[in-house]
Amino acid sequence: MRMLREKIEYLRRKMDRRLEEKNFIVDDEIVKLSQLLDKFIAKYQKRQTKINRG
Repeated sequence: MRMLREKIEYLRRKMDRRLEEKNFIVDDEIVKLSQLLDKFIAKYQKRQTKINRG
């Protein structure tokens, strides 16, 4: 779980940097990063739900 959280944080920081560099103009790279981030967040939430249910 920790590695997954770290991966999510890394992708968030990377996406934020890219957006700032490009003056918040969305391009293919940003879209791909966003989709990858969404995928990891969904995976994290799914695992979190399993842990909470016991």
